[in-house]
Amino acid sequence: MKIVVCIKAVPGIVLGAKVAGSGDGIEYRTPSLIANEPDEYALEEALALRGKHGGQVTAVSVGPVQSEEVLRSALAKGADRVIRVDGKNSHPDRTSFFLAHVVRGLEFDLILAGMESWDNMSSQVAIALGSRLGIPFVFGATSMALGPERTIVVTKELGGGRNQVLEIGLPALLCTQTGTRRLSHVPFAKLVQARRRPIECVAVREPGPGQQGPAGKQGPSIVDVFTPRRTHAIEMLAGAPGEVARRVAEIIEGAR
Repeated sequence: MKIVVCIKAVPGIVLGAKVAGSGDGIEYRTPSLIANEPDEYALEEALALRGKHGGQVTAVSVGPVQSEEVLRSALAKGADRVIRVDGKNSHPDRTSFFLAHVVRGLEFDLILAGMESWDNMSSQVAIALGSRLGIPFVFGATSMALGPERTIVVTKELGGGRNQVLEIGLPALLCTQTGTRRLSHVPFAKLVQARRRPIECVAVREPGPGQQGPAGKQGPSIVDVFTPRRTHAIEMLAGAPGEVARRVAEIIEGAR
């Protein structure tokens, strides 16, 4: 079984956050980049499936050269191959374009990714990737097991204490829920060995105007980044959904 895992490098500490000049991302300083924890659970699921059924696990990440430490950690945990896409993580459509360009050139049965990234928390990249590749995808997978005749049986969280069990044909993409498995510890010796291995790097041409998103539209623009003011005032909102939504929008607008 050949599995691709999407892993994002996120800042351990964010300093001086501001909107990028292009308006499609956030610029910041950080002393270190770490693996996005939801993606680490996806890697654990991939390694567990390989341990049971055999195969290969490939970790793919979009980011600058500084993000390679995240891929070395994936190697130390047991990934067979790692690929860094040389590009900037900004809006989800752009990131999914880079990932799709690389994944199309790989042989895969399953793609795994975390449900969201800790820096942007958009929960869109994996879904956009599945759409670009034209394969079925499931959001919020809490468990998975291979089924008969190239299928995978997935338990999906619906909310409110309810779950849904789906049987999906492969290839497919699963957005895994956090906490599905215990995260494994990376022994320092294996990390040292991983740092001696070369990391494959792929350069992808920037997406054109008709390649930004599934509908050929530009991704969202970030208007502002700010720290919410702490107050002890509580306002209870009541009324029709439309009225409440308008009031929430007014409060957010007034907080800028």
